[in-house]
Amino acid sequence: MSIETVLVVVGDEDEQRAETLARVAAEETVPSGAEAIVAYAFTEEEFGDAVQQFGFDRSADQLTPGDVADRVAGVQAAHSYLEDEGVDTSVHARIGEAGPETFVKMAESRGADRVVVGGDRRSPAGKAVFGSDAQTVLLDAPCPVVYVRGDAA
Repeated sequence: MSIETVLVVVGDEDEQRAETLARVAAEETVPSGAEAIVAYAFTEEEFGDAVQQFGFDRSADQLTPGDVADRVAGVQAAHSYLEDEGVDTSVHARIGEAGPETFVKMAESRGADRVVVGGDRRSPAGKAVFGSDAQTVLLDAPCPVVYVRGDAA
């Protein structure tokens, strides 16, 4: 199976590991000439705050969640790294629920052949109590998932 699309999940916790996520995605995309999509999700409130913080005109018809997400530090780092590696890269963002299910839906709707997601090491008890967004993506994604552990950065 050839890889055509890799979804790189960047969350609020990923600013420090965004370049590592992008490096792993580049390893998946460069050999096959695949496209990379840097994915991000906003809640309604987060989107409004980001629009204001980055000085966008919210009434502009052409303003997309991807435009705003591309200003988020982790998204910028991943996007820039991938472009520097010569990877055809875009940013895709959604407004609404910012949980792991959003990224599973993005992988489905964008036809991803791989998902790259990061997370921190947690004990089984920690996952049971606090949940694990990365684990949800690992279990529910429609394609293989590459997991990048937080301390691997």
